[in-house]
Amino acid sequence: MRLNTNAEKFNSKFISYRARHYFLMTGFFIFRNILFPESIFI
Repeated sequence: MRLNTNAEKFNSKFISYRARHYFLMTGFFIFRNILFPESIFI
């Protein structure tokens, strides 16, 4: 029972970390494409 709650807590933390990482990467790419639209295909 305790192991299950720990696993769920770890999974939620890991998912939130991945979501934040992907959100930052997408925001960075959008920001870079707005500043340098010619560097999309590089």
